[in-house]
Amino acid sequence: MLKTLIKKQFTEMFRNYFYDQKKNRARSKAASVGLIVMFVFLMFGVMGGIFGFLAYNLVPLFSIGYGWLYFAILGGIGLVYGVIGSVFNTYSGLYVAKDNDLLLSMPIPPRTIVAARTAGVYLMALLYSASVTLPAAVVYFVLVPQTALSVVGAILMIFIVSAIDFVLACLLGWVVAKIASKLKNRSFAVVILSLLFFAVYYFVYFKAQDAIKDLLANASQYGDAIRGSAYPVYLFGRAGEGDAAAMGIFFAVSAALVALSVYVLSHTFIKIVTSSQGNDVKGKMKNIKEKSLFGTLLSKEYARFKSSPTYMLNCSLSTLFLPAAGIAVLIKGADLKNVLDLVFTPFGGDLPVAVCCVVCLITGMNVITTPAISLEGKTLWIEKSLPVNAKSPLLAKLALHVILTTPATALCSVCMAIGLGISFADGVLVTAVSAAFSVMTAAFGLVIGIQKPMLDWTKEIVPIKQNMSILISMLFGTAAVLVLGAVYFIAASAMPAALYLSIFFALFAAASAYLIYWILTKGAEKFSRL
Repeated sequence: MLKTLIKKQFTEMFRNYFYDQKKNRARSKAASVGLIVMFVFLMFGVMGGIFGFLAYNLVPLFSIGYGWLYFAILGGIGLVYGVIGSVFNTYSGLYVAKDNDLLLSMPIPPRTIVAARTAGVYLMALLYSASVTLPAAVVYFVLVPQTALSVVGAILMIFIVSAIDFVLACLLGWVVAKIASKLKNRSFAVVILSLLFFAVYYFVYFKAQDAIKDLLANASQYGDAIRGSAYPVYLFGRAGEGDAAAMGIFFAVSAALVALSVYVLSHTFIKIVTSSQGNDVKGKMKNIKEKSLFGTLLSKEYARFKSSPTYMLNCSLSTLFLPAAGIAVLIKGADLKNVLDLVFTPFGGDLPVAVCCVVCLITGMNVITTPAISLEGKTLWIEKSLPVNAKSPLLAKLALHVILTTPATALCSVCMAIGLGISFADGVLVTAVSAAFSVMTAAFGLVIGIQKPMLDWTKEIVPIKQNMSILISMLFGTAAVLVLGAVYFIAASAMPAALYLSIFFALFAAASAYLIYWILTKGAEKFSRL
């Protein structure tokens, strides 16, 4: 049974490489091979190349007797990267898998289900961590003289790191599941944790180069400090160098931790799965206020939006980035203004158009309306069967985008105007143009969504990420920003920024009006025929 479940788990993990869900048919052998080759190239060619270059820069540590620090650093990076890549696979694949109820209803021990699911978690941890540790081992083999034990140590390090990654991913996945089981809205928890992991990853990535230079310059100081106060890290590095005692210790510890993780998960699996599915929710009476027809449709759109972490993460990040960018400029505006004044002095020293371009560029990243119709999928008939005209559902989808984006756009514009010392009148114009741009891109995204709906998907990620309409919407917003900026730099000497922004406000407002008119007429007619 375990073998069958593991085979099923791996088949589900790599199903997209062999089956085209968009066309609902098996891929050709050439297409499958091409996708697999692309995955290997991205994972071990691109990412492996980046970490291989990092390993190359750390090779001088061997010449000064701190080779163990080479493995400690790259092994640590492999741990972080592997956890980031596999922790959410643990949560989604173990605790919220759609076939949990089916498997639990069968005479299958929970430990067997957990063992099969965790096999998939380990494979993902191995793939992600090996994109760091495998290039590190290859660089080590090529550039450093070897012994039999050093070869074994470097290879064993790949599996030790993946085993520790597996344990950490299981632990953090369990924590995410426990938190999610207590929250009313688990999707927001997944989004917040995802953003937190991404923030930590990119912070470490951009600081890495300076950290390497400092490390090489002070290797003996850092190495002695680690050996004295963090001896397990020293042993970890020595295992990679081929120290027999260190290899034995870390092999035994990692194997024991893996066994303990599977044991604990087996004994907590049923409780967490049942609670995460809402079986422990108690009934509660409350008064329900009557809503208008439009309010009901808008609430339905918002409920759909907040129930999907994939939808929120891929289509509405500007709602978070806009206030963050505005507050950052508000805090650092004085220093930034000195730099921008030098840049824009040849164009009359005006900043309003540049600020407007930046705000609009971030705003254009939101594409909430574009997949809104496609996400209805095979349940679209329910919305169409309601006793409402076709305009109301479309307006509700448009309103959701505007409500989630335009206030954030306005806040960012105001903060940047204040932080950079832009006059009140120009600040009002920047805010007005950015708001008009927000409405225009929302309407354009809905137009594209009506024109090119994708209703036959089997996975939610397909209309959100594998949809040409998303790319068209983002390109439209980017092109509008490029026109806004490029034309001004050409016409700056002949036209003040205030007049220029007024013209573009009128253009964006007119485009928004036309697109909304199309949505309410031809768009509604086309929607009713879907």
